[in-house]
Amino acid sequence: MSLTGKVAIVTGAAQGLGKAFCSILLDNGAKSKTFHTAKEMFGNIDIVCNNAGVGLEKAGWEKTVDINLKGVIRGTNLAMDYLRKDKGGRGGVVVNVSSMAGLNPNPFGPVYCATKHAIVGFTRSWVLNPETSQNGIRMNMLCPAFVDTNLVSSISDDTCLNVDKAKQFVQQIGVMTPEFVAEGFLELVTDENKNGALLKMGKSFGKAYHTFERA
Repeated sequence: MSLTGKVAIVTGAAQGLGKAFCSILLDNGAKSKTFHTAKEMFGNIDIVCNNAGVGLEKAGWEKTVDINLKGVIRGTNLAMDYLRKDKGGRGGVVVNVSSMAGLNPNPFGPVYCATKHAIVGFTRSWVLNPETSQNGIRMNMLCPAFVDTNLVSSISDDTCLNVDKAKQFVQQIGVMTPEFVAEGFLELVTDENKNGALLKMGKSFGKAYHTFERA
């Protein structure tokens, strides 16, 4: 899939992963705007990345659910409205950003972990819905481990449990650059054979596609 002239929406694009995602899209010829602005300016939307996320575990934990999970649900629903061919769209691709905490337990961030697990289940369910493929829409999931963003660098009593042990855990797992994770994101966007794919990324192993057990 060539990105030349494609229109992209990335949530949480002001910093961290979202900023890196926008940069790699723009470098490859795409245009990036908000939902309503993109529709008005360019007539169609081709790529949606639901990326915005926070990690509050104690006071304000509801905000973690609101942004991480409800934000992805809203963004995906909007993507379906704008991309689907039976509503005037031209199809496209949605990438929902989960986390390795969407596949594994995280003893230092149970609320965060719950939202990221939910994103995986939510996205996989849309992939299996016949309306998605019938309308030319692909959906994929990106599950990075720790990345050099504010979410990791600002670990505190508000953002995780057992701060000292959490910091040791981060050092043990390792921290990736946003630019490296953006390369995986680009692969999920451009490879038209990727639909329902879950790409895991980590400092120690690079990237690997997850294989789900068949029901």
